[in-house]
Amino acid sequence: MERGLRAFFYDYHYYLFPDGMTLGELKAAGKVRVRHLKEERCMAPDFVYESVVEEELTIEAPERIFEVAVNLYTGAEYDAILKQHVERVCPGCERYEDDGTDSLNGHHSEMSLDGVCYLRSCEEEQWSFSDSVDYFWYRISCKLNDLAACVDENDQEKLTALINEELEHIYVPLNFFGTVCDGAYCLYLRGDWRNSPSAFAVERYLAECAMTEHSPIREAGWKVSYLLPAGTVHYSCKYDEKRMGRIEENGNGTVTVYLFVPEGENDVEARIDDFFACMAEDIGEYAALCAIGGLQPTSDARGLLSRRKLAKALEKASDAFLAMFEGAESGTISPYAMIYGYSGGADEQQLPFREKLSEGFTQYPDLSLLERSSIVIKDGKADEPWWLRLITFAYLYVPDLESGSAEYETLFWYIANVEQAPLYEKTERGFTAVNIGFGYGQDRGIFFDQIVADEKRYFRILRMLAPVLRAYRAKAVTVNEGGVMAYGCDYDFAPIDVDQ
Repeated sequence: MERGLRAFFYDYHYYLFPDGMTLGELKAAGKVRVRHLKEERCMAPDFVYESVVEEELTIEAPERIFEVAVNLYTGAEYDAILKQHVERVCPGCERYEDDGTDSLNGHHSEMSLDGVCYLRSCEEEQWSFSDSVDYFWYRISCKLNDLAACVDENDQEKLTALINEELEHIYVPLNFFGTVCDGAYCLYLRGDWRNSPSAFAVERYLAECAMTEHSPIREAGWKVSYLLPAGTVHYSCKYDEKRMGRIEENGNGTVTVYLFVPEGENDVEARIDDFFACMAEDIGEYAALCAIGGLQPTSDARGLLSRRKLAKALEKASDAFLAMFEGAESGTISPYAMIYGYSGGADEQQLPFREKLSEGFTQYPDLSLLERSSIVIKDGKADEPWWLRLITFAYLYVPDLESGSAEYETLFWYIANVEQAPLYEKTERGFTAVNIGFGYGQDRGIFFDQIVADEKRYFRILRMLAPVLRAYRAKAVTVNEGGVMAYGCDYDFAPIDVDQ
């Protein structure tokens, strides 16, 4: 056994430093003969001699090198320690099978030598939202013949009812629309402008999970999308199409729609439903949601636009809004939500470290602007906001970064390429986490906001980033049904007292 050996982390792989070489010399070397510490039958920062191979390494991006300390064991030494943890931790896990032997197959890639397994799952434990959504789409895949018949007969009501029979077990009923496009059955999850941004986040996640690589829906040749494109549905306006409403620019790229409702008419909701159904056909739900920053009824008949002119005005507003984000970094803009800008500042109601935030941008302001006082705890669990029962709001605070710096680009590369990590689960269905926004510190520092559908796998992924996050002194904060927690980022996640 050798402990505290000098090594480096590069492009998600670990290598021992060549004898006598400094970090600066290594970064300038270009090519170097190294001993590669493979994560085979082991997990960083602990390795086994049997998985070390000598090879020539080409260093094309020296800024992605991070110095670390590692430990080396014989396979027998490593397994003896791991076996003790398995006997203590694994019984009761649904993934664990005791075959009566001393085999540790599978455990090497799941549990580190600190005895922590982020994949442990117990029968009494609530499923993650990711697993729930995965099972939901499996159940829907068993109904595809019935859903296809609904599409063929244009029975949208029955199609929606069949899907909601399964959806009601994990979420609220939603509206769906089925059709055939380019020879394939397509299923659309309908949008509603009155939904909260957090509802858009959950529903976008729901739809996108159906199209992941191993989804049974995708394997069956179906396509699932969130929000209807223009022209998918055909809707006849129930009211006067020549006098529908007018718009006013809000100054942030969006517009407020003043929908005409004659004085004395009480059914405002019907007018609103009718208007949005018209826009769904004319410009698509996505463009409508991007353009509409607010909607109010008005009995003022002056300056009213026809349905056609109103649709053109909203389409123009949507195009202008989206143009503001041309060239934005990959992963910062979603095709399903608009971006809200906001100001930060010191406030005792802020979540941990967010008092250091100067300004931010988010797709879902009711997540990113959550305050401590808004979290309502009942019977030991968060009862409000509602989405805490399903997903986790998480963010990374990296105090040593400045936007656009080389260090920022390096961290962004590692976050965007985590699938290259040797222990990343290549067969994972759904998404562990989705980026929803970012913020800048008052002096330095960057915030990365995310929604997390599987918190255990989220921390497993952060562990794969440990050398980078530790070097930048990153902190991870989670807000979930259990409350607010903050952690220092390393191979372990030491809790930080957030109540000081």
